[in-house]
Amino acid sequence: MPTSRLYAALAYAGSVPFVVCAVSPLVGVDSLGVLGPVDYIAASYALVIVSFMAGAHWGTYLYKQAASPLNLFIASNLITLVVWFTFLLSDTPGPTLVASILAFGALLLIDWRLYQADLLTQPYFVMRRNVTAIVTIALLVTVIGT
Repeated sequence: MPTSRLYAALAYAGSVPFVVCAVSPLVGVDSLGVLGPVDYIAASYALVIVSFMAGAHWGTYLYKQAASPLNLFIASNLITLVVWFTFLLSDTPGPTLVASILAFGALLLIDWRLYQADLLTQPYFVMRRNVTAIVTIALLVTVIGT
């Protein structure tokens, strides 16, 4: 499988848990057994994916620091820490879900800046935009539905 198709397939597959967590309460499933309530699953998974996406920016910055329009080390750390502290300090998953929605938006804006600086390809940016839309809608449904 070509690399471009592989990263796209993996990115779309990575959105599936968000969709499952969003749809589950709509069909009467609020918890997935030992995994716990779907809103908690979505919040913890969002934290992992925000960290992963922010980490991907580190690689870009390491190899293209001079061409980068902003300091990705600092931006990615700030975004990840905000979501992590929200997760740690909240009694319920709701605030983490909202922080994650904002984080995914911020990460997409960073990718937009990287795309404008010719550090990302158009197919990659389009895929990122589409997956971010899926994830954001799923997280919004999860917030509203639980």
